[in-house]
Amino acid sequence: MWNDTLSANPNDITVDSIRVSDILMPPVQASIQSSLLVEKFADVARTDLSSLPTVKIGVINQNMYAINNLNVVQGCKKADPYLKIPVHIIHCQDISDIIVQHVHETVNEEPLNLLAIFDAIGILGQNGIDKSQATKMLWLNDTPYEKMFKLDESNLMSNESIEQLQKITDILKERKILPSLVQIPLYIIIKLNRIELKTHQLVLVEKIGAMLSCMTDSKFAWPTPEQIDTMYLYIKQDIQKENNDDDNYKNNNNTAVKQESKNKKDSTYKTKHTGPDDDEESEHDKSNDDNDNFVFPQYITDHLNPQNILQIRYENFDSAEQLQTFLDDFKHQGKNKFTLLWGVPEIE
Repeated sequence: MWNDTLSANPNDITVDSIRVSDILMPPVQASIQSSLLVEKFADVARTDLSSLPTVKIGVINQNMYAINNLNVVQGCKKADPYLKIPVHIIHCQDISDIIVQHVHETVNEEPLNLLAIFDAIGILGQNGIDKSQATKMLWLNDTPYEKMFKLDESNLMSNESIEQLQKITDILKERKILPSLVQIPLYIIIKLNRIELKTHQLVLVEKIGAMLSCMTDSKFAWPTPEQIDTMYLYIKQDIQKENNDDDNYKNNNNTAVKQESKNKKDSTYKTKHTGPDDDEESEHDKSNDDNDNFVFPQYITDHLNPQNILQIRYENFDSAEQLQTFLDDFKHQGKNKFTLLWGVPEIE
């Protein structure tokens, strides 16, 4: 069972020089890697290796994991994977110990990847450590992050939203911006946690990602708390409008189906109850009635805007020239956008 102290002995440190390709990344990366810093350290590794920050390594069963300075490790690998760099080695108990030490090195020294902390607490939880104890072990107690990581699952973001935020972070890491800008602001995660509906959370995350993708590296900035609130307000309005449109669509389709059924009944009634002298007139009246009240079957109009369902017109053209004349007239009326459905009569 774990205790609240480190498993590794801080005094059990040796200095060595190892090949950078043998260094593994920790399973949970609490620090934020940035292509900007990776390229910077790659240049330093090529020109002045001795000036690089020292990397601390945690060893488990001869596997060596980077505990700090992950950007340095990645930069050296980019410069030369067979390069040997000086390191401080600590012998750790297990993979959870690696994670704990990595978070310790990160929380006070580098921008923190808050999404990775969820994973870290989850791994510690598999070892029987509750959230309160895990937060203390990771040195997150008495920090602005403590309350958030102690929340129940029902009050946290959905896994889909966390995964989408991580994808955004991964994309940002490849841009030429500092890790401090890649770091997701705490207020964004807090606001997402407060949104009750998980689907709304995900839509807001997608909106944030779309907004960030439109920014240049030189003018990059996360949306402010006020912008987040405004974005969410519009999301709720759009979703409410979609729900209302769906209701209207269903009601309009029900009306259209009933009208189609009524037209068929009226047509059948006229055919059966008109005398021989009235047949010609009855067929004419039936034709006009079909033109004025024509209803497309529901499977044809499913994709149309519900607000336009009652604006459908039926026209019969004897030639392509007549159709072209109709379209030209439509354009002259300033109606440049419409949906055209057509059918070709069967040839007997």
